[in-house]
Order: sequence, then structure tokens, then C-alpha cells
Amino acid sequence: FSGSADPCRAFLLYRPEREGFLTKLRERRDCTMNINEATITRIRTLSKAQRLSMYELAYKTGMPPSTVKSIMNGKSKNPGIVNIKKMAEGLGLTIREFYDDDIFDNLEQDE
Repeated sequence: FSGSADPCRAFLLYRPEREGFLTKLRERRDCTMNINEATITRIRTLSKAQRLSMYELAYKTGMPPSTVKSIMNGKSKNPGIVNIKKMAEGLGLTIREFYDDDIFDNLEQDE
């Protein structure tokens, strides 16, 4: 992330192999995320833990791969609770379990 003026946008460059990076930024309070950024990060972390590709996640959720890709790349600014619920279920979680994570603490206000 060298040269990045805004570490809070690190999620755009986030890759699962750098999993601890965002946690370290948040602990130092250098970074806050909005709900969409935190949701994407949570899905990536869970997908990595289950070794799922974006295509495999789409298959498990029953969603078109283009929709999953749009959500995961941040192009869908408001993916909707129904789609997030499908993704959570595809990852083997209830919506409550999905959002029960420290990443959703201290989110920045959306404008």
C-alpha cells in the first residue's frame, strides 16, 4: 500500500493473503470502513477460510457470477440485504452470524 494516500481505502487492494492488514489498521485507528467495505472484507475473509473462489461462491449462493463480482469489486454500492443473506447462507452462516464480527464495530457514517 505504499504510495496510497488513504489507508482507509485499502479494501480496494485487499487480498486474502494480507488478512491481518485491515485489522492492524483498525486497531491503530488509522482506518475506518463503511458498511459496504466491511461487508466485502468479511465475505473475502470467510471465502478464503473455505478456499472458495468468487465463482464457487456464486454457485453456492445461486447468484449470477456477475452479481457476486459486482458486489466483491465494490461496484454495487448497495448490494441489498437479500443478496448479503444469500452470500452468508452460501458461506454456511445465518445473517446474524455473518454480521457478528468485530469488523462491523466503529463503522464510519455513510453519506
